Amino acid sequence: MKETRNHFTLIELLTVIAIIAILAAMLLPSLNRARDKAKALSCMNNARQLAAMHELYLSSSSDWYVPVYFKSDTKTRVWTSVFWQMGLIRRINTLFCPGVEFDSGVNFSNTNYGAIPDNWTGFYYPGLGYNFWYVGSSAANGRNGATETLTYGIPARSSRMRHPSETILNADSRYTNAAANRSYYRLDHIYRADGAGSFGVLNPWHGGTVTTLWADGHVSDEYAVASVDAYQRNPYRNGNIVNPAAAGYRDNHFNLD
Repeated sequence: MKETRNHFTLIELLTVIAIIAILAAMLLPSLNRARDKAKALSCMNNARQLAAMHELYLSSSSDWYVPVYFKSDTKTRVWTSVFWQMGLIRRINTLFCPGVEFDSGVNFSNTNYGAIPDNWTGFYYPGLGYNFWYVGSSAANGRNGATETLTYGIPARSSRMRHPSETILNADSRYTNAAANRSYYRLDHIYRADGAGSFGVLNPWHGGTVTTLWADGHVSDEYAVASVDAYQRNPYRNGNIVNPAAAGYRDNHFNLD
């Protein structure tokens, strides 16, 4: 009677392993894309909630936007801390982009979220940076109304916007500090290379797209593969220039007019 074989040979085992490895290699890119898409959708939802926060702030401040940065009681505060102190942020995670993997210099895991001070470090690193030069301040217009408190001048007024559906309010940002991997509270309309200082530049955290909140409240995902690339494409295009007064800077949608 012929003996029945009930075990794999080494060659068969290696063949099965090879097939599994090939299938895994084929599926991994799809899984990564699905993961990036899920993070992008989460970030877009955060942006929609942020739009509601801006609207509530405008209704309580005679249509003035929240200042991007100011000083009070010798402490430096940013717009995110204002929203938190006013109770406009219900969940602190709404501030942070799930696509950002912070460097070791920023660790929020041990934070007592029930007792966050208004100058908490985390307020400086929200996922969606705020239009610094034109909306959150008047830095682009000679710092109009600058005081010791509002060092970069008064913010914009929503009634001043001629084309709110074409004006960027917030978008995915990255801190230009060369030693850091983190998002940033301010968003500059011109590209700054890493190491240039404390600036925030557009960054595609979601596998090639930049989540963008517009002043009329709608949210979109705009294609860009890198920070430099973003500044060379619509709707952010400005020719990658450094001088905001140079020709061509009005080609982007940070400018109010």
